[in-house]
Amino acid sequence: MALEGVDCDTLVRDVLLNVAGAVAALDRHRVDHCCHGALSIAEACDRVGADPLAVLAALEEEASRPDALAPRDRELLNMPLEVLTEQLVTVFHEDARRDAVALVAQARALHDAEGLPVALDIARALESLFAALLPHLSFEERHVFPYVVRMEKASREGRLAPVALFANLAEPLAEMTRDHEDADHHLDVLSKLTDGYQPDATASPGVRSLYAALAVHHEGLVRHMHLEGNVLFPRAERLEAKLREGQAPARRR
Repeated sequence: MALEGVDCDTLVRDVLLNVAGAVAALDRHRVDHCCHGALSIAEACDRVGADPLAVLAALEEEASRPDALAPRDRELLNMPLEVLTEQLVTVFHEDARRDAVALVAQARALHDAEGLPVALDIARALESLFAALLPHLSFEERHVFPYVVRMEKASREGRLAPVALFANLAEPLAEMTRDHEDADHHLDVLSKLTDGYQPDATASPGVRSLYAALAVHHEGLVRHMHLEGNVLFPRAERLEAKLREGQAPARRR
């Protein structure tokens, strides 16, 4: 997508997947791009009180920079869904489970060692985040991802959509999106508690280490939610609709 084709009605996810520097432009105006990719730029701006025209100007400015980061996920639009879901599980889900143990322990150990109230607040915020996130990961792995993989196999073999525990993907994906919104809220809390994960000049090595680990976790979880909400989920819904309409590709010979 050329930048001149982008306007206030363009979906956030289409901007992310096609416009160089889009993440930097959206971040500049605090426009969410990991949970609400299905919204138009105008709708996403309205949620945070941003000026859509200013966001469009930022997109143009960032895209014109010689060092603008090219869209990094276009190849995922054609990656087999089985491979994509496997990567989500083996990389992002496992990272989240590891962080659920390590980060809470690190924050509580810092509180015990230095008595910092903020360390205890961080530990509690992390516990709230993971109390919701870990069941979300398990539901995806038990129900959503296997169904997506079965659909892809059915498409290759010229069959209709497989039977699922839900009426259609829209039902669980709406719940998954709400979970992402909840996780994003907890990330905002953590960012505010730590001043954007920036320790002050007098911070101890323990504080610096924790803030650095939290920043890495924040970046990884945002990317995790982006890959699901802006790449996997819409691709899976389109595939399901195609199969249920009886338009599966002809069986390969």
